[in-house]
Amino acid sequence: MSAVPEPSPLGVVVFVEVDEALAGRSGATVVELAELLREFAQELLPSAETSAAIALRSPSHAGAQLRAVKAAIAASPEPEPEPDEPNGFALDHAARTAVVDGRPVSLTHREFELLAYLIENRRRSITRSELIEEVWPLGTTTGTRTVDVHIRRLRVKLRRHGRRIHTLRGHGYRLD
Repeated sequence: MSAVPEPSPLGVVVFVEVDEALAGRSGATVVELAELLREFAQELLPSAETSAAIALRSPSHAGAQLRAVKAAIAASPEPEPEPDEPNGFALDHAARTAVVDGRPVSLTHREFELLAYLIENRRRSITRSELIEEVWPLGTTTGTRTVDVHIRRLRVKLRRHGRRIHTLRGHGYRLD
């Protein structure tokens, strides 16, 4: 009787074509995008082995592209240790700025207000209706899906700290 072979693990490859000029204008780099996608996969599947890679366009231009990738990696700051803020992120209400792991992050007005409210009410479950009442202007006819979309975008911008915003199924959210 022969041994049954172990199934080999399956993998997923995601290709995202990036217009470097557009990415540069938004403040993102290809290296940061690759790392964010890797972190997101790790968050979804904590036991999975994840890695990130950057694909080059064509072998005929590999030298120039490789130099560009090396330059982008060299220009990316080394990951900083966890800042002194217990959150790993901080808001400056007077300047209306946000910092995540020591790096400035661009938040929309509504994202800023939403994060500020979550921080003020940390470790408390907050309904979607409460978020609409407290964060959106009076008289706004905002649906709960709008809250969900803003939370999703906020999680992405908070990078690894985004997973600390927990969805309370059928209820709302809680920031731990």
